Amino acid sequence: MLKRYFLILGVLAICLLPITVLAQSDIPDGNKMEDFGTTWILIQNSYVDGPIPDETLYEGAIKGLVQSLNDPHSAYFNEAEYQELITKITGSFVGIGIEFKIKDKYPCIMNILKNSPASKANLKAGDFIIKADGQSLKGMPDDKIVMKIKGHKGTKVKLTIAREGEKEFLEIEIERDEIQLPMAEYKLLENDTILYLNLLGFSDEICIFLQKTLLEIKDKKIEGIILDLRGNSGGYIEVAVAVSSLWISKEDGLIVKQVSKNKRYQRDHYPNFKGQQPFAKTTTVILVDEGSASASEIVAGCLKDYQKATLIGKKTYGKGSVQIIFKLGKSALKLTVAKWLTPKGTAIDKEGIAPDIEIKEEAKDGKDPCIEKALEILKNKDKK
Repeated sequence: MLKRYFLILGVLAICLLPITVLAQSDIPDGNKMEDFGTTWILIQNSYVDGPIPDETLYEGAIKGLVQSLNDPHSAYFNEAEYQELITKITGSFVGIGIEFKIKDKYPCIMNILKNSPASKANLKAGDFIIKADGQSLKGMPDDKIVMKIKGHKGTKVKLTIAREGEKEFLEIEIERDEIQLPMAEYKLLENDTILYLNLLGFSDEICIFLQKTLLEIKDKKIEGIILDLRGNSGGYIEVAVAVSSLWISKEDGLIVKQVSKNKRYQRDHYPNFKGQQPFAKTTTVILVDEGSASASEIVAGCLKDYQKATLIGKKTYGKGSVQIIFKLGKSALKLTVAKWLTPKGTAIDKEGIAPDIEIKEEAKDGKDPCIEKALEILKNKDKK
């Protein structure tokens, strides 16, 4: 089992850290704190519908601090929200089967899982979710959007959808169900000479899958690899490092740099594969799109920097930050504490990674332009 550092990429992990004692220089200007206190007193003494419960003002003040960061990955959770978050992280995955990113302050659907409630309800990639059960999702942190859409099996959620080409919003009611997440698959193409690896996440199961795959193909003469990371929203950093280590050795250098204003969260991640890298000399093509995020971008950026792979598809999402959950009594704060840089120092967050060869066409009628281009490159690699 991989050692956990409880870093949050595409898959949420929990780290409960004690709050650091503030130095005098960390405390806000005295006049500003006085203004805050005065505002509190004025609201309690003079607001027409007051007094307001202190807990309400306290919670609102903290939420305002976090919202002022304009960071969709940082959020404050009150006691009830935190308990719900814990339950949904540690419990089984029940939802509607979509992946989304924040675009223009609303969740935009990037990927819909096959045979999921969302696919049966005819949701489409590119749809914007405006409301969930009548509540606006505008500006809401991504974790809280997930909490609104997820729920117990058999319950329903009503989504208000904005779809390109439709003049009015669509109201779609979907019954939640257990979601079975396919994590990975492999195929042998071109007379067993090309290995096609499709990774849909970066969980511990990916390491087990890759170990099994290496054993099953050890007698094959693999001349090329297609690593498909399209729609892969991420996972554990340790798994991203392990995957990259199949190509990158310690002699090559680091895989990803973690930078922060706080030295506590700074770290360089190096290859951890024991033995010779099995794919170090194998021509590789990586398929990416706007749904490739976080751990996917770490792998793609690393192999691109070391010229170990050619990237094909669309520009990646641009999720290159690390979040940690700090426990605040019975509530909690999820805060971005660090960012990732590729081996050459290229920022991932909010930038994404541009492919070497851009292909915008989607797969249709059994034909996948990205895979066709990858096969063309691999079959002609010796003709350059």
